[in-house]
Amino acid sequence: MEILFLDAEEAVCLNWDDCGRPGAPDNTYGSRHYVAAAKARGTLASIKAHILVDMIGDRDLRLKRDLNSTSWLTDIIWAAARQAKLDNYFVPQATQIEDDHLPFLAEKVPSVDIIDLEFDAWHTAGDTLDAVSARSLQVVGDAILAALPPLEARLLKN
Repeated sequence: MEILFLDAEEAVCLNWDDCGRPGAPDNTYGSRHYVAAAKARGTLASIKAHILVDMIGDRDLRLKRDLNSTSWLTDIIWAAARQAKLDNYFVPQATQIEDDHLPFLAEKVPSVDIIDLEFDAWHTAGDTLDAVSARSLQVVGDAILAALPPLEARLLKN
């Protein structure tokens, strides 16, 4: 198992797509570099699943299923959250986001993006510690831990 931390990998542009170039967006620098380096080393094939957690500290945590994510991996995590009685945070509604999981998906690594896009303080002066919740971090951690046994079982079958 690896834990990968990516931070400050996005450019600062007025609008999300203002800085991008076709085929090379001005974001996801860290994940694109990591995937390219792992591919060059020949270690990318050892990554059996990628779980991205991003913006999960919102006091009003509401995580929607990302349509770009691998559906079976998303299903495992949302089912584990439901079983752990955390389904009021892991909601059935869907969203679609271009995030750090896309470089992994492009190389056929099953990936899921767990993200709360409804964090109103994001990238504002109000994005301070009082806008986040330790409980939200705990909820996501608990759901991922609960998802590991069924994820491992799925991966061992294939």
